[in-house]
Amino acid sequence: MKQYTIKYGNSSYNVVADNQDEAIDKIRARLSSQDELSDLETAGAAATQFAESAFGIGDELNAILRGVGGSIYDVFNTDMDLSQALSANFDYNRNIAAARQQLQQFEEENPLLSGAATGAGLLAGIATPIGVIGKGASLGRAAGIGAGYGAGFGALSGEEVEGRVEGALSGALLGGVFGVGAQKLGQKLDGIVKNPNASAVDEVAEITDQTNWTDVNEDFRWWDKMFVGVSDAIRRRISPELGGRVQRADESAMRQKGIENAEFVENTNMQSVINLWNKDDKFAGMVLDYAQGQKPVGELIGYVSKELDSDAAQALVRYIDWSKKSNALFNERLGKNQDATDYLHTQRVGKITKRRQLSRRERASDYIEDFADDEINMPIDRAQLKRTRELAEEGLNVRDYANPFLTNAQRIHNNNRLLQLQEKFDIKKLNKGADGLMDALEKKFQERGINKFGSRDARNAIAMMLKGQNNSANAWIKSLQNSGYSVLAGPKTVLLNFHDIPTAVWNNGVASIRGLVNRAASKSADVRRLGIEQNYGEFIQNIPAASNKLSAGERAEMITKSITDKVMKFGGFQTADRVAKNQVLKTVAQDTLDRVNNNTLRQRWGTYFKPSEMARIEGAVKRTGGDVTKMNAKEQKLYDELLTLGLGQQQLISAAGRPIGWLNNPNLRPLWMMRGFAIKHNTLLSEKIVDKWKAGDKAGAAKAAATYLALPGISYAGMNVGRNELFKEDYEPSAEEFMFSLLDSVLGPITLNSIGVGSSYERSELVKDPAKAILSSALPPTGLYGDVAEGIVQAIAREDADELGNIVADHPLYKQWAAFFD
Repeated sequence: MKQYTIKYGNSSYNVVADNQDEAIDKIRARLSSQDELSDLETAGAAATQFAESAFGIGDELNAILRGVGGSIYDVFNTDMDLSQALSANFDYNRNIAAARQQLQQFEEENPLLSGAATGAGLLAGIATPIGVIGKGASLGRAAGIGAGYGAGFGALSGEEVEGRVEGALSGALLGGVFGVGAQKLGQKLDGIVKNPNASAVDEVAEITDQTNWTDVNEDFRWWDKMFVGVSDAIRRRISPELGGRVQRADESAMRQKGIENAEFVENTNMQSVINLWNKDDKFAGMVLDYAQGQKPVGELIGYVSKELDSDAAQALVRYIDWSKKSNALFNERLGKNQDATDYLHTQRVGKITKRRQLSRRERASDYIEDFADDEINMPIDRAQLKRTRELAEEGLNVRDYANPFLTNAQRIHNNNRLLQLQEKFDIKKLNKGADGLMDALEKKFQERGINKFGSRDARNAIAMMLKGQNNSANAWIKSLQNSGYSVLAGPKTVLLNFHDIPTAVWNNGVASIRGLVNRAASKSADVRRLGIEQNYGEFIQNIPAASNKLSAGERAEMITKSITDKVMKFGGFQTADRVAKNQVLKTVAQDTLDRVNNNTLRQRWGTYFKPSEMARIEGAVKRTGGDVTKMNAKEQKLYDELLTLGLGQQQLISAAGRPIGWLNNPNLRPLWMMRGFAIKHNTLLSEKIVDKWKAGDKAGAAKAAATYLALPGISYAGMNVGRNELFKEDYEPSAEEFMFSLLDSVLGPITLNSIGVGSSYERSELVKDPAKAILSSALPPTGLYGDVAEGIVQAIAREDADELGNIVADHPLYKQWAAFFD
């Protein structure tokens, strides 16, 4: 007898036999005696294969998890205590042998899936050192990092001590060579910023901030108007510099609104004053007369102190002081009413008469989007004209007017949007209102090298962005949206918030993951400090109810909003959203610090900031290590804007991220529900992969695609399988489910969530009737309304009142937790 090495399938086996035929028979017998892997074992083997290919530690991780899993099982299902279970299950040599045997069997039974897991692992392994090395590293640093990774991976892949030493030495040698290659590749791929022919002379000339901006010179396409955020569409089709500053301006105004609303409007004491206006006609008349300059402020404060308390009176004092300063600033820089004393914006209840719809020919000629039909952003505010309305004491019907505290606050916020645009585009003081600013912006765009057609398109897009924030859907439609969003309150959806983190690591580079444990980054990365809340992204639409004359639809809207807010809060969505946003901000902060140290910050953010602003940010980050608490006010302002831009690249946080179609069609906004995340990711994928490919940078496009699969893709697949196992009835995790979820991570952003394959139900519906499945996905979720309707219909159809219980039982908050405990 002799030993034969036989290749069978994708594996080789050592067998002792008399001849080769006998050896093959023995292998077949050995394999046939093994039970096929279960779905759960197959999924575990696929994960092991991925980790083994990426980092050389798949079998080790499998062995450790076997020990942990076995110990947990024995504690709950046998008489063993924890120490006995650990002792019985943590036989490392036995566990690692079992892991390797399972991996070998997996390769035989599932060669295609094994190959896919191996390929994804290799891509992740390659992406990690590339991301950490970065394009700005010196050759020595690149070689060192590459050698370190190579040594680590080589050592981990060795079987015994000698094998690990040998693996470390060979890995270090190859890794060093690879590190230098990655550094060169990074320089080659990422060094092409906007102008591949730019020289050092060009950079010096740009310090004056007077060089021309990049003129992309493309038309807005239907897709851009319907499914790309305003600032992203401007950046890609007109000018990167122009779009970047629009995004900065709108996000800065959004953060300012969040901070000032919390301090002056939404606090408990001021809310009691606002409610007093809604209920008390005498107080309402006093406020309206004060706004007309006919009632001293002291009477208002005294009345509030008497009817409410001194804390409410102090809140009113703070509000009026804020209003006076805000209006005075606007009047100085842009408005026409030079005296902001005793001024509150007042607005009659009722709809504004819209201009007639322009024909296609008129729109194609020389169309200008103005503010003639915008009550708040009009060039001349009606409240700034000579005040001729009668006083409350003379019989004015105070309920013909909306709550001045709310409409005035809304006007201040809108004014601040205009002021932010004026500041970001370096427009000097001009007292010509919103339309005057639009004229100045269009002129500025042309002066900086943008053609007249692009300048006009940009002007109109900005005007639509400003006005669209004031357009509100019909109250019943908003009520339907509020109801639909309640489906996000279930724990399955809450967990998906954390998918933002691997997406951020992909967007900001693998090295940015260090920001999650960087204390300086943690101080800076706080959405509450920045004034960013979940409500500014997907869920809130201006303007708040400003009248106590509420229709049935408006009352339904308020009720559904209150219910949705509560389930979002108590279901954990708000907390998870805030935590995930903070982690994204940390990766942006870390990437900023790394880029400052490598002198590459301008390659990423140079189109968003002036050279002088970039220099200030670089100096502040170098001096403080990115610790915002050590920066002065000007440095902190710019640094906070940069952090917000990084978050806004992948999340919908301001109106600048909304498509023009959404802004212009308030009653159709339900069609965009649940697509904000996908819209931002679609744009990221287009820029990082498609645009690079079209530009001829196929290596860069391939790198971005590979890292997307290895980071957001793999993590989403794991999350989706895991959350379904925890919170879904009749679900069995499997390798097939994992791979479908991986595919879903790509299809979701590409199709804006119109095609889903992440669940067996979605796949079956898609196979059964593709057109119907895609059309159904375009319809908004009905949420609570849908549950109520279905419960009533079923109760009538089955003549069983108990069916009404499904109204509660079918809600995700109840249903998913019930599945978890079951």
